[in-house]
Amino acid sequence: HRTLLRFTSGDAVAFERVFSWLDTAVSHPNSSLRSFYSDFSIPPAGATASGTARVGSGTLRLTDAISSQSGDYVLDDFNAGDPVQSFKATFMVSINGTLATAADGFSFNFGTVTPPLGEEGTGDGLAVSFDSYDNGSGDVAPTIMIRRNGTIKAAVQMGESRNPTPEPAYVLPNPTDPATGTPMTIATGDQFVPVEIELLANGRMDVWYKNVKVLAGIATGYTARTGRFSLAARTGGQYYAHWIDDLAIVVNHDNGLGDSPLAGSVATDLDAWIANTTFYWPDNSVRPRTVLATVEVGQRINAPAGEPGATGDYVAGHIDRQSGTSYDPTAYIDPFEAGFAEAAAGAIIPVNAIPGNNLLEVWWFRPSTDRAGLNAGNGELGFHSAFWPSAVGYYTLQWPVDPDEIVLASNAGSGALSSLEAKGSIYRQNDPTLDGYNPNEEHAILSGGSAWATRDDLNITGGEDYSSDPYVLVRYTASDGRPGMTPFHVVREDAARGWVFDYITPAGRLLQAPMPLPLLGKPIEGTGDDAFSLNTEPTPGVGEGDLPVNWDEARDAVGPQAHYPRFTWEDRHHDFWVYRGPHAGLPDLEAGTYDPDTDTFGDLPAATAVVNEAFRYTVHVSRRAENLTLSGTDLPTWMHVEGMSLVGIPSASLAETGFALKVYDLYSGEQVDLLLALQVVDSGVVQTQEPLALVCDNPYTGTSVVYTTRPPYLAVSPAPANSFTMRFYYQTDPAFDWPGMDNPPPAGSNVPYLRPIDSSTGEYVGDAASKETESLQVVYRPVWPVADPSDSSKPLPVLSFSSTLTTPRNGLPGVRGMLTANLLYQQAIAADMDAASPAVVLHDPTREKASGLHDHDLSELPGGVHK
Repeated sequence: HRTLLRFTSGDAVAFERVFSWLDTAVSHPNSSLRSFYSDFSIPPAGATASGTARVGSGTLRLTDAISSQSGDYVLDDFNAGDPVQSFKATFMVSINGTLATAADGFSFNFGTVTPPLGEEGTGDGLAVSFDSYDNGSGDVAPTIMIRRNGTIKAAVQMGESRNPTPEPAYVLPNPTDPATGTPMTIATGDQFVPVEIELLANGRMDVWYKNVKVLAGIATGYTARTGRFSLAARTGGQYYAHWIDDLAIVVNHDNGLGDSPLAGSVATDLDAWIANTTFYWPDNSVRPRTVLATVEVGQRINAPAGEPGATGDYVAGHIDRQSGTSYDPTAYIDPFEAGFAEAAAGAIIPVNAIPGNNLLEVWWFRPSTDRAGLNAGNGELGFHSAFWPSAVGYYTLQWPVDPDEIVLASNAGSGALSSLEAKGSIYRQNDPTLDGYNPNEEHAILSGGSAWATRDDLNITGGEDYSSDPYVLVRYTASDGRPGMTPFHVVREDAARGWVFDYITPAGRLLQAPMPLPLLGKPIEGTGDDAFSLNTEPTPGVGEGDLPVNWDEARDAVGPQAHYPRFTWEDRHHDFWVYRGPHAGLPDLEAGTYDPDTDTFGDLPAATAVVNEAFRYTVHVSRRAENLTLSGTDLPTWMHVEGMSLVGIPSASLAETGFALKVYDLYSGEQVDLLLALQVVDSGVVQTQEPLALVCDNPYTGTSVVYTTRPPYLAVSPAPANSFTMRFYYQTDPAFDWPGMDNPPPAGSNVPYLRPIDSSTGEYVGDAASKETESLQVVYRPVWPVADPSDSSKPLPVLSFSSTLTTPRNGLPGVRGMLTANLLYQQAIAADMDAASPAVVLHDPTREKASGLHDHDLSELPGGVHK
């Protein structure tokens, strides 16, 4: 259809010529067709790279700009062995280098593909050859050509400078590159340009390069056959890089469509619109095109390569909401409603990847040029450029392949956000009937310059009620003033990095609940004196746990030491304190070689170092290494101490020699003496002792972790005898969502912090919204502190025999000024509950007290008491 548009601005008049036609290639892709697609963000399945070809840095690199390379990339038969009657292939290519001319070229192939194929392509099937270097007589280059079974069917001249021999007469003239207005070359510079190759069921083929149809309707003589697709490239003494991106191939896509709507019409011979004016027919110009791509949630979708706005200032796209609505509606500005100038301040950002509904269709626009008609786009006369929809992008949405993470057990949240991200907000849209559905079921917050997630057990990740995968989306205003988004994958634990719900906590400290619970409302039930926290330390069964010596359940569970089996104390603010370490105190200081099967330490095994090879020998210890030092007598000059390890690179051989080592406790003054037998040989195998690697299986979370920095008593699998657990709860916030629940808990409700997972079914246990649900048990390993809290270089302050703490002394607090005081624990009592002999008493001599003599079997004052 032909249209002439007339515009007026004052007395000025402008015209714009429009030619529109039905192009089936821009129609919505048929998802039932067999296809291959990769953006090469990761090596895709179903393809094999050989020679120098490899997938790296988000591209397929057939060759680099290096001499004498040859690379092939062969796709598996994704058409299930059926004949291919037609196909359409699109991809981006970069032919780039620093030499004077590109070399040698690449090919796109279908049929029997046996590497290496280079730029000439297969001799058994179809090949589209992009041959950039004329190697002399008989080489039809530089050209883009179509071959079938090795026979040239058509070719078009390219503008590379290396062309010593004239081309045959059948070679079409060099087209113009619309981006530069100069003769088109195969070389692309440092950018990627689009390639489109389409084979119709009638055997005719079109080839587009740099948005120009360079070969049109070529009769190839092709008949349906089976085969495989491939890309191949080669370099020789001259060399350019040949890189591919965004490869999409659809087979049998035009079966039954028939001829083009313009076939046989006079339009096929039209070469002018107005006398003495060139008519820019689509075969010789830029035409609308389809782009297929996979994009990640949180990633801006920009105009395709080669389109206005792909680089530089953003040119807004229009979302066809009939195809999908998983985009951020607060970031998107529709150019149809607001105009292109205002829409340029927005962004198209996917926010969900709902199975079966993870597509976005975006129309991209090209502004009219002065060749469109008299005064078209002449800003001096008041005419703005018209924007015409010229490319359609079909974007498959997926969750990030290699995302940043929020590991709940890490207590680090997202880590420090950038200054711009920290000023943003958590993306949340809780209505599945509206655009941009993705609820905040992770109960995420922004605080202190980090993003925090509270849970991972509310996401509905399958079925019709799918909500989202566990991701937190931080939306913000980027440095260019447009919306941006950063996604964070939420995972419960990461055993490989040691981030698990198993924490070492010193006695005498406030118990740290997993973040971000301290930032949320406390789970308090009741009021006044009846108020209590739902957070709780589960009580071990009778006779279980870390019990005092001679504990009698009937006697002691109701006495003043009834709390001794527990490790925590709840204060009046409903905070929890770790009031003790293990009753037995610190383990004995031992060092050498640890045997986890017998839980014993032995002598150090002999070591062998090799000249000029790295050597590291680690001494196993029974206590935390940060409180110990390792030293040696007359160690070799090449050796030094790092923590509990001897490290270095020997430069000369050494006969076996015994070296005296000492492990010293910085705070208790204890030490262990060791002997290491060491020899250094000129060649051979290094024999050493590796750091402890202790496997810990957590029965509460089902996680298995290997500890390499913990001593044995803090690395054994948690049990009531060596640790305690806590169940945590929290108050909900109005910004927290509960997908799939008809009656979600109102804001301010107390709910469990994470639910345990049933190991037999893999399902979460309990009602996620009920305070009656037993939440996940978080493990804590209580340890006795050894360093002065106010000066870690000193040991703990000591209360000497017969001393008092009426006023502060020796780094210990005075009790006289305290409003309330209570003795929570005495290790001396726990050492023997039968004797229950206290080491200290809490006594205020300034207050009158009365005590009956008969209560102490006395009839008069003892002789030592003076009246």
